[in-house]
Amino acid sequence: PRLQAGVAATHVALGRFDQAAAEAEAAVAAYRAVGDPAGLGRSLVTLGQCVEAAGDVDQARALWLEARTLLD
Repeated sequence: PRLQAGVAATHVALGRFDQAAAEAEAAVAAYRAVGDPAGLGRSLVTLGQCVEAAGDVDQARALWLEARTLLD
């Protein structure tokens, strides 16, 4: 999942939100499967950026709230 999360973050930095979303979703699923809350939180932040870029601010906020809970 670390590689997927890194690729997702790179795509976000380059403004490639569709590609970033696919990688971030895969990272989120993988981090959930292995039970890594820190990795999951970081990936949820990235996924939230993608969702916000697509125009779904409410879903982005929900993802960021989950991430904040995990990272606090």
